[in-house]
Order: sequence, then C-alpha cells, then structure tokens
Amino acid sequence: MVQGQERAISFDPRETGELTGEDYTILLLAAFVAYALVRVFFWFIESRRLVIPWEALRRIVPLGTLVLAWIIFLASSVLSEALVGVFLVLNLPGVAVGGPLASLLDSAPRWQQAVVGSVGWWLGWYGAIRFAEWKAWAGVPVALNIESKE
Repeated sequence: MVQGQERAISFDPRETGELTGEDYTILLLAAFVAYALVRVFFWFIESRRLVIPWEALRRIVPLGTLVLAWIIFLASSVLSEALVGVFLVLNLPGVAVGGPLASLLDSAPRWQQAVVGSVGWWLGWYGAIRFAEWKAWAGVPVALNIESKE
C-alpha cells in the first residue's frame, strides 16, 4: 500500500441478507403482477386463436430471439447491466432451457457451450409457443359431427 493510505472496510449490521417485511410485500406484489400478466396473455391468445399464424410464429420467434440474444451477447460490454437483465427476464423460456444446458458443458470448449446453449434457447422458445398454442385451443369443445346415414 502507498504510504498514507489506509484501507477502511465499513460494516452495516442492518445488512444481514435476510428478507424484511418490505421485501416480502414487494415479492408478493410482483407475484400478483406476474399472475395478472399471464392471465391477460392467455385471454389474448384464446380470443385471437383463429388469426394467430401459429406455424410461422413457431419458427420466427425462436430464431429472432436467438439472433437478438447473440447480438446482446456480443455487445454486452457496451450495454448496461440493467438492459441485459431486462432482456434475460423477457426471454425467460430461452434462458430457462439454454442456460442449464450450456452449463452442463463447463469443461467443454466455449464453442460447444455456445452451440448447445443456442439449441436450448431455440427449443425453450419453441416449447413456450407450442404450450401457448395448446393453451389457446385447450378449451375448445370437440365436435365429432357423427350422423347416421339413412
């Protein structure tokens, strides 16, 4: 150390890492907001299930988010952490599948991790869209229209 400089470490005993009542209130509010957003999303897809181009959506959204993820990854040194965090939260299906798959290959070369993570990202979004499609059509009654031919 340079002469005359002292290193001081401050400690605040209130910062214990435990959740407070305010933290629980915020988390509860966030859970209600997330639930409301999911309900609104399901209402939206159920009310427009006939006009949504499901087949195109299953191919375009995973590919588009994967390309955007690579752009964000390559530019992450210039972007703020908050922007990258918001991007990851909004792309939860890709992160939830691609992240764990890529982390399974910790000892593998980076390019293999990138390939497996990209495939997982794409599959995560594809699965989320298939689930949304299934959810949109799950409540529709099936009519067999079986009539006797007399």
